[in-house]
Amino acid sequence: MKLIMSAIELVIMWIVIPILLFGGAPFSSPVAITVIASVIIAGSLLLSVYSALVVFYWSGRLPTTSFGPETTVQSGPYRFVRHPFNAGFILFLFGMGFLCGDYWRVLYVSVIGALAVIYSLLQEYLTSKRVTGYSEYKEKLPFMIPKAGKQIPFDKSTSIPWQFIVASFVVKLVILFILPSKVKNTKVLRDRRPFVIALAHQTHFDGPLIFYSTWRYIRFVATAIYVDRLGLLGWLAVIPVRRYAVDTSAIRQMLSTIRQGVPLGIAPEAARSWDGRPLHTKRRYGNSSGC
Repeated sequence: MKLIMSAIELVIMWIVIPILLFGGAPFSSPVAITVIASVIIAGSLLLSVYSALVVFYWSGRLPTTSFGPETTVQSGPYRFVRHPFNAGFILFLFGMGFLCGDYWRVLYVSVIGALAVIYSLLQEYLTSKRVTGYSEYKEKLPFMIPKAGKQIPFDKSTSIPWQFIVASFVVKLVILFILPSKVKNTKVLRDRRPFVIALAHQTHFDGPLIFYSTWRYIRFVATAIYVDRLGLLGWLAVIPVRRYAVDTSAIRQMLSTIRQGVPLGIAPEAARSWDGRPLHTKRRYGNSSGC
């Protein structure tokens, strides 16, 4: 039901309101204004779509009132402002207002923009009631307009690299069209608690197949020499581990990642398993890390 209500919210915002505001508009602005408005529209759409993807990959939810995240999102645009998704929506409406050529409609856009600000304040009120630590997050960042010195530092344990989201989409499309696959036990992969994926690592396709199987942000663990040689692995927030050494830095990164609720992907044999049989690993049950 919450997902349906969330979809209704998004339809009203991005389809119903623009149609009501700009249906029948002449769209006859001068060339210079048309170019500027088009840039604003493209940038605002990119901002809102990226913000929504960050929220979804991090929390499995959407930036709406009825289906909002149950944890603070401190990644992507949410490192700079608290409401980038709604800010993108307001910019989109103003861009359309200047593009349409009927500038009286910009006055109506201003009214809708004010309502969007009130809508954002309502989201904050509801979020502060259900999300622990949101008040502290609220004090760190401005509302919708970035300010110098008011941002959250980038940390791969709490921030999703944009390269990860792009790579996830590319892998999903490639596998979907070239090697359609069926994923079993998807309920486990949708669990928002942290967990460890232990790979029976047989081929180089195991990592991409995990990308295909879930929409979650996962941090993989790999041998440091490969991370150093392949820049893409660093962009994807892979944790490098030095072989034949007690790598305390890697251990700290893994613990920090788990504490933030992000799953880990590990090959227990530290390399490919040629026979495909998993190792006999010890299992410990408890709630120390939610694993």
